[in-house]
Amino acid sequence: MTSIMAEEEWIIATQEGLGKLISKPKMTEKYLRKPPFRFLHDIVCEVIRATGFAATLFTPDEMDAATMTDKAAKVGFLSKIISATFFALGQDGTDVLPKKIVAGLEPENTNIWLLSLFQASTQALGNSEQACARVLQGDSAITRARVPVWEAQVKLARNHLRDMAELSEFVQRDLDEAQERLENPGLGMDLFGLDLRVKNTFIEVSSSRIEKRPRSAPPSCLRTSTGTQAKAEEQDFAVDTPATLQVYPQAQERWWFKTLDPLDPIFESISEGFRNSFRSHRLRKRAAEWCDVASVEVTSIQLVASPDVRDRYHRMLGREDASRIEPLVVDATPLDPTLNEFLLYHGTTNEAIGRICEKGFDPRIRRRGCTRPMLGEGIYFASAASKADQYASPSQLGFRRQILTRVCLGKAYQTRRPLRDQVHPPLYRDDEARERMYGSVLGLTRAEGGALDFREYVVYDGGRCLPAAVITYRHTPGCRCHVCRGGM
Repeated sequence: MTSIMAEEEWIIATQEGLGKLISKPKMTEKYLRKPPFRFLHDIVCEVIRATGFAATLFTPDEMDAATMTDKAAKVGFLSKIISATFFALGQDGTDVLPKKIVAGLEPENTNIWLLSLFQASTQALGNSEQACARVLQGDSAITRARVPVWEAQVKLARNHLRDMAELSEFVQRDLDEAQERLENPGLGMDLFGLDLRVKNTFIEVSSSRIEKRPRSAPPSCLRTSTGTQAKAEEQDFAVDTPATLQVYPQAQERWWFKTLDPLDPIFESISEGFRNSFRSHRLRKRAAEWCDVASVEVTSIQLVASPDVRDRYHRMLGREDASRIEPLVVDATPLDPTLNEFLLYHGTTNEAIGRICEKGFDPRIRRRGCTRPMLGEGIYFASAASKADQYASPSQLGFRRQILTRVCLGKAYQTRRPLRDQVHPPLYRDDEARERMYGSVLGLTRAEGGALDFREYVVYDGGRCLPAAVITYRHTPGCRCHVCRGGM
C-alpha cells in the first residue's frame, strides 16, 4: 500500500506540474487523492486548449463532458488520451488502466499519468500529431490488458475432455475432496468443471469467513450488509465480502457460489458477452414491427458449483461418443466442439435459481402457465441472452436473472416444425441399425426454414447441463426493447 509520505509526493508533483500549466480546474488534494472523471475530463480539455497537445484526438462530442454519461464512454475517452500521452513520450506500454481510474481506484497511477500528460504537452508537443494518429488507427499503449478468461477456459476444457480415459479419475478426485474443502476452504474450487486448482483462480478465503447455514435458510433469504431492499434483490446470494465462500449443507447435497467483484476480469468477460448477445426482437409473436435492442446493466455475477450436479454432468460426458456427433455451428462460447458443448443462457424465475444451482435442472419442473411448449417437455436454452430474457421474471425492483450454463448438446436433432408432445429426444438408427436417442433438439430459425426467430436448444435430461454462473441484471431506464414495451 502506498505510504502517506509517497501520496504527498505525487500529489505535490502533480500540483507543481499541471497546476502551473493550467489555471482550472484547481489541483486540490481532495480530487487528486481520488480523481473523479469530470475532474480528469476538465484537465484534458484545458491542456488541449492551453498547449494544443492531442488537438486532433477527440470529436466535439467527446470534448463535451455532458455526453460522457456511461462507463464505456468514459473508459474510451481516457484510453485515447492515456495512449496518446505515452506514445508522444516514446513509450509503447503503460499499466495505467482507464477502468480502474473510472472506478476511482489506483490514484497513484492516475497521478503518474497526469504528470506524463504534463511532460508530453510541454516537452513532446512535436510528437502529438503522430501519437494521435496511432491512437485513431487503433493502437493502444495500455499493456496491462484484461486477462483472456474465456480463451483460457476453453483451452482448459478441451484439454480436460480430450483424454476421456482419465475423466472418471478427475470426477472421483473431485468427490473425494468435497469434504476436505469444507474443512479446508483454502483449496481451489473447480467451478466450471475445469481443473483450475493449481492457479486457485476463483476462491481465496480464510476459515474465519466460512459460513454454514441450516437447511431452513435458502439463499433468497440471505441478508446483505447494506440492509436495503434494492441491494438484497440485486445480490440474492449476497456475501459480506467478495472473498467470502458460502457453504450450504442441504440434506446430503452441497453447493457453493462466489460473488465476483465488478473489476474482476471474469466479471468483465461474462458481462461483456452477455450484453453483446442481446438482439432485436419482434414486438410480439408474428408482429411485423421489430423493437430496439435491449439496454441492460449487469449488477452482479455469482459463480456457482455443486459437486453432485458436476458429478452427474461429468458422468454424462464420459458416456458421449464423439464419433457419432456432427459438430454444430453455434453463436456461443464453445467448450468442447467435438461433443457440441457450449455456454448457453437460461432465463427463469428468481425463486427457481437456488433450486437449480443446488440440484441442477429438472425437465419435469415447468414454468407456471407454460402449457405444451413448442419443443416439448425439456430444458430450454438460448445463445442469445435476449431470447432467455423473455423468461427471466423481474423482481419488484426490476432485477432479472439468467443462468450461464454448460450444455452438452451431443448429437442434435434439428427441427423446422414444433414438437410439442416430445418428452425425450427423437430416435435414430446408427450404422449398425441399432436404435439410439439424440442428445438434444435444435429448433431452427425462419432463415433456416424453421418456425423461430432465434434458435432454441432443448435437452430432456438434466444431466446434460451444468450451472456455471448466475447473472443478475436489469433493463436501463428508457429501454425500448420488446420486453419493456410489453410485447412479451
